[in-house]
Order: sequence, then C-alpha cells, then structure tokens
Amino acid sequence: MTETVKEVIVLDDWAVIRGSGFETRDSEGASGTYKWIILSKKQPNGKWESVWDIFNDVEDIK
Repeated sequence: MTETVKEVIVLDDWAVIRGSGFETRDSEGASGTYKWIILSKKQPNGKWESVWDIFNDVEDIK
C-alpha cells in the first residue's frame, strides 16, 4: 500500500488531511486506487486525534 498526502489545512485545534492511495488487493495482482480525508482535533495534551476517517475507491485495475 502506498499513500500520498495531497493537502493539510489547519484551523485552530482542527486539521483536515487529504490524500490518495494505491494498494494490491489480492494474490492475483488486482489493485485499486482510493482517496481519503481525515479530520483531526488537537487534544489538551498537544496530540492530534482522528475524529473522522473517510475514504472511497476511485478505480479498480485488473
């Protein structure tokens, strides 16, 4: 699996991270691409915690 971050937007204690990925899905070599978005909130201890993690398949390659 390979994932690439395309964009990071930070506003106060919130961050949106957008990216895409590619993975091989089975032993026969079928693979696909997908896009994803993660919404994170900064915690009082300074660490970021994921609130939402959303993805969808873009294309299957056979």
